[in-house]
Amino acid sequence: MLATLLGWLAAGAIADTLLVRPGSGRASFLLVAAAAIGTTLAAAGPLPALWPVAAGALFTALARLPVRGRLGGFAMGLVLAIAMALPWYAAMSERFGAAFLSQAPFFPYALEPAGPWYGGPFRTASFLMVGFFPWSALLPASLAHAATWWRQIRRPDVLPVQRRPDAFDPRAGDPVSREGREENAAHFFVACLIAALVPVACYRSPPLTAVLPALPAAALLCGRMLDHLLEDPTRVAAPIGRAIAMLAVLGTVSAVLLALVAPRIPANAAELRLVATVVFVTSWAPFLANFVGARRVAALLIALPVALGTPAVTLRLLPSMESWVNVRDVAGAMEMASPRDARLVLLEPAAPSLDYYLARDLVTADTLAATLERNRASDGLAYLAFRPRREIEVSRHAHGILEIVIRTPSLVLARVHPD
Repeated sequence: MLATLLGWLAAGAIADTLLVRPGSGRASFLLVAAAAIGTTLAAAGPLPALWPVAAGALFTALARLPVRGRLGGFAMGLVLAIAMALPWYAAMSERFGAAFLSQAPFFPYALEPAGPWYGGPFRTASFLMVGFFPWSALLPASLAHAATWWRQIRRPDVLPVQRRPDAFDPRAGDPVSREGREENAAHFFVACLIAALVPVACYRSPPLTAVLPALPAAALLCGRMLDHLLEDPTRVAAPIGRAIAMLAVLGTVSAVLLALVAPRIPANAAELRLVATVVFVTSWAPFLANFVGARRVAALLIALPVALGTPAVTLRLLPSMESWVNVRDVAGAMEMASPRDARLVLLEPAAPSLDYYLARDLVTADTLAATLERNRASDGLAYLAFRPRREIEVSRHAHGILEIVIRTPSLVLARVHPD
């Protein structure tokens, strides 16, 4: 979240130089961009930090902006950002050497196991679809709508005929119309979306939150298209119709998948079916409104899956599936079953909710039997937490009698008695 906030702060400062006052390169805004990039570079690594720079470079290349007069300011800002982060990288490199440098490009998810290289594009597309649902159905049409002018300027032979007289040429100076400013900003948001999604494909096994930096650009692009719809429904009727039909298909598939998963989790089957029903109904409501010709209403109804689905998930589904999404039950069992001086041995890095709820020291095991022996509590027992799939492995290598204290879908708490 912090990297997303700082990244968009830097993107806004770069946009001021490229869009608001082309060629001016105001030092105050470049200083803000450098400070934001430098802070993110030290806190989260190079990929979350440098995507705003990549977005500016991509926009400059696609819009064919002259780089003379801008390159010097951007270079100085980038040097300042690197100088801010350099002490941290130098200290870590001195302490950990090549082990740190080999992991640094993949921060903040460097400790995750490496996934297959070909999974990057699949993760990128699926994360954007899930993280931006239901508006992800509108995003392809919004991208095509925003790229119309780009397709024209790439063909100089048709540019004088197809280009509107008031359209903005970013090479010609300040915008001369509201439409020109909108088009230019939309192109910059397309560049931001592409640049923010590239790190998701580069990370090893990123979580869904890795797509956060791309969502503001996607939202702004969809907002621009909806603004044009509210002004003149006939202008974008065809792409809006296709997007609404895609939303109905995505909602139907999601509802069917939830209904199929429900019987496999009997304790939460009723809540999963409720969410499936809400997703199905709200995904088809925009289609029905568009079918009767109420295009403005159909566009507003795209928000229904979130407006009604979020309360259903928050109030019904998540409370019943708490043990699936956090480990508070495990933390409570550890507090009750162990003495105050007991340490909890983990096979993997601790989940954030465990670190939050449990007032115990956490130890990550290197060699399981030796770590358990070193961390026995005052009652003579060692306390261990692991994922359910690793229970057989733990029972073989613990070198003791394994007693399960509590078993949850996300984590198992056990104590190991000496042989």
